[in-house]
Amino acid sequence: MLEQTEVGVSSLMDTWLLVRMLESNGERDRLLYVLKSGGMAHSNQMREFVLSEKGINLVDVYVDPGTVLTGSARLQQEASALRAQLEVIAARLATIESELRISKQLDYEPRESELKQQRDLADARKADRKEK
Repeated sequence: MLEQTEVGVSSLMDTWLLVRMLESNGERDRLLYVLKSGGMAHSNQMREFVLSEKGINLVDVYVDPGTVLTGSARLQQEASALRAQLEVIAARLATIESELRISKQLDYEPRESELKQQRDLADARKADRKEK
């Protein structure tokens, strides 16, 4: 009888939102998704929602092959992904700093050589010598 009631109600509604509770990692997280929405495109993705003093906040869940992470598990995965990105950025920065040091050395060496040649030439000409 419940299925017939759902079918009857379903035909009266344009959009049907489904709220689910997911229990994992010792916590209960709330999920929301659009079960159906007649005549309009909609996502089939679940979204976590958090109730706070500011109201309802929709949060993307972390979807990995075969896994949906919500709550603190999602936060841990996001933190891990951020740490990995930070390591990549730090490695790239180290490479850029190394390239910059090498570039400065290569740029400095010819100038130093030119200055030495100018000093040697000035010495040979006895230029810029103050006589006492």
